[in-house]
Amino acid sequence: MDLIKRLKPYLLAVPIILTSCSKKESATEPIVNHSPIIERIIASDTEPLTNQEISLECRAIDEDEEDINNLKYEWTSSNGELRNRYDKIARWISPSDTGEYTISIKVDDSQGKRATKEIEINVFSRFDTVYVSEDAYVSEYNPNWNSQNSEYDYRFLQISGGEYLGYPFLNFKFAEEGNNKKIKSAKLILNVATKSIPLTNIEFYIHKVLEPWNEETINYSNQPRFEEIPKSFSPQEIPDDYWDDIYIEMNTLAQEWKDDTQKNYGFLILPSQRMDGSLGFSSKENPGLKIPKIALEYE
Repeated sequence: MDLIKRLKPYLLAVPIILTSCSKKESATEPIVNHSPIIERIIASDTEPLTNQEISLECRAIDEDEEDINNLKYEWTSSNGELRNRYDKIARWISPSDTGEYTISIKVDDSQGKRATKEIEINVFSRFDTVYVSEDAYVSEYNPNWNSQNSEYDYRFLQISGGEYLGYPFLNFKFAEEGNNKKIKSAKLILNVATKSIPLTNIEFYIHKVLEPWNEETINYSNQPRFEEIPKSFSPQEIPDDYWDDIYIEMNTLAQEWKDDTQKNYGFLILPSQRMDGSLGFSSKENPGLKIPKIALEYE
């Protein structure tokens, strides 16, 4: 009995100790909120043309959010027009000026944590002009003659018919690093400088040249090989006045040059029929501004 009395205080303390231990073990850790993570921005086109609409999608995750739809988005751009800027998927219309532009996205969770990311968009012009880099013409009548070494004729590119043929060679160097777009339209623009033909309408054939040539040495005898089947032909109405332009469609050949600049040796122009007389165009050496050029439009 005395033993029980002596142990009673200790026996009463055991539940208290156990209770305090139980309370300590059941204490919860404070909740930590993590910022969202933007995995990537997906652009439908990173090299759009001027005034072109593209889509932008933000791929984001948040380990703290059971519902990913609770994330809030906000898009901004250094230029251009943004649509649906507070949605996960936005639309952007590129500006009318070429250049590199930055588009940014901010993603907030329900607790105010934020993530940001940027993407660079390089805008190219929808239109371009490529000027002739080499030009000369050859004559069947004088097979060893070079037009570039003539005191007068170097300024013109002649197409002549009748008993002897004469025709021009031209080359246009496309940039090795350009946009990734397909060519919608390519028009060769030639300025009429001389003419002595009775025809008012004529078709011109564009033949692809297959090997290198030099405008300072080319003549009828050493002219390069070219494809016999023309790449394109274009009916033309010959203008009544000098210094008017004619336009020759050459989409297929221009696209080939753009796709592989290393195999660009230019082309020659032949009339579809023998013609009495000649037609002359301004060459790149002409002091005027109407030198041969190709006007491009991309799609």
